Amino acid sequence: MADLLINGKDAKIMGVRMGHGFINELMTPYPLKDAITNESRLENGRRVLKSKGNGRRHKDYRELTLTFIVEGVNDITFFRNLQRFESLLYEGEIEVEVPSVYRKHRLNYQKSNSFARTYDNTFCKVMVKFTEDFIEEQREIKGSYNKSYNKSYR
Repeated sequence: MADLLINGKDAKIMGVRMGHGFINELMTPYPLKDAITNESRLENGRRVLKSKGNGRRHKDYRELTLTFIVEGVNDITFFRNLQRFESLLYEGEIEVEVPSVYRKHRLNYQKSNSFARTYDNTFCKVMVKFTEDFIEEQREIKGSYNKSYNKSYR
């Protein structure tokens, strides 16, 4: 099984891996949109209006900074992999999936924050800033797990 999929393709084939803190950044909870409030000078405090239906507030967009590692066997393959990775970013929207934690995200490229490479041109670290504008509801994770553990949290 692939560790990282970018646009449905195994990133390792493109010479791309996850950097330090990649999964932690993806798993950070989403911020919530501001609640609708009503302030009146005739009342103490303010009134917070709950949304219709389930009464929960909605998730807001978020900004992510992900660290990617781009590598190659020699300088030619390294530069080719780096060009492929940059062309993926310049498409604007990419889909990043980490199967081991059951996460799939559609991200919009904003900018690269930093770039560091080795002297022999076979390895680099790229920090990329994305926004996640459209948030899909996370599906319940299916699979084999301890059912007594699951019952205690229902």
